[in-house]
Amino acid sequence: MERANTLDAALMSLQCTPQRQVRAIEKSFYERDGQLRYLFEYGPEGDVKAISDVSEGSTLRLAPALAAVDMPDFYRGGFVLPAGVDRSSVPLLTTP
Repeated sequence: MERANTLDAALMSLQCTPQRQVRAIEKSFYERDGQLRYLFEYGPEGDVKAISDVSEGSTLRLAPALAAVDMPDFYRGGFVLPAGVDRSSVPLLTTP
């Protein structure tokens, strides 16, 4: 997967029910060339479920993955937002 015009940017997506309950969270880490490198998957409570090294086709543990990204705090938990993002800008969600 490749992203254009957003090089070196973090991406966070949430899967929610119509009742605004979080079902899953994904955060993607892209290399400077726009190629997806790591995919972090979180459960509805924001806990890490899996970390994939997309370019290598392997899975990682949390500590080595956090050491490899430029915003480790953002990837530490599912509900953590990037530095500088105001929580009031995220729609109100509920967790199970």
